[in-house]
Amino acid sequence: MIQPKTSLLTLTPYVPGRSIESVYQDTGIEAIKLASNESLWGPSPKAIDAAKKALNHLSLYPEAHLSEVYELLADLSGLSADHIITGNGADELLQLIALTFAGPGDEVIFPAPSFSAYRHGTLLTGATPVVIPVNAQGAPDLQEALAH
Repeated sequence: MIQPKTSLLTLTPYVPGRSIESVYQDTGIEAIKLASNESLWGPSPKAIDAAKKALNHLSLYPEAHLSEVYELLADLSGLSADHIITGNGADELLQLIALTFAGPGDEVIFPAPSFSAYRHGTLLTGATPVVIPVNAQGAPDLQEALAH
């Protein structure tokens, strides 16, 4: 029987934070959610208009290489468009970085607490996650990182 990489067996599923409604039902507190990249103000009217316009084109694949976007980002960053990559959020980009640079026998160092995608991306490659502590100000212990 086909089995996944053993490094994937240690992955745990993402557990999102509780909804505002759930917190209110349990506590009566009208909370403001500051996690999960959720906007307190809802979507921009410009984003709503763009989404409405895009509805007519849902049957088509999107442009594979967004040359205008890459050129704009290149101009803003001072980089060559050849050095810019886009993705479907930080999770995808962090996984791509891990798959590009890490593999079995490598160690990937990151602080705790931190973004769960660092650990997940590391495990996807078969590399070993190395978690270093943060100081009282929340900065990673660089001496600990250099010890690896």
